[in-house]
Amino acid sequence: MQMFEAGEMKDKRYRLTGWTKAAGVSGWAGMWMRVDGPAKGKSLAFDNMRDRPIQGTEDWTKHEIVLDVPESATHVAFGVLLNGDGQIWMDDFEFEEVEKGVSTTGDGGGVGRYPKTYSNMSFED
Repeated sequence: MQMFEAGEMKDKRYRLTGWTKAAGVSGWAGMWMRVDGPAKGKSLAFDNMRDRPIQGTEDWTKHEIVLDVPESATHVAFGVLLNGDGQIWMDDFEFEEVEKGVSTTGDGGGVGRYPKTYSNMSFED
């Protein structure tokens, strides 16, 4: 992972692209990006690809995350995570500013992370 000051990214929408390769991922893996604000331990925006995981074995694949970096942002962090056994490689990460018309992929750092109500009570889906 890497982390840096939000600086000139503030009040803009950014796309993070990167390439990953996976081998034998038994759980899930994902590229991730987090936008932190002034409140310690509280992110303003976050996406770890949990809703579109990297699993199993796959050749080099391009992924993207799009998040807003609010004016109140202090830092931006990004990286790759692996939950379970296997290996994940990453390469050629890049940030680019995008228009507000490009849909974000994450959430507001806490709001919307969980469903509004329970479901799948049999835990079979």
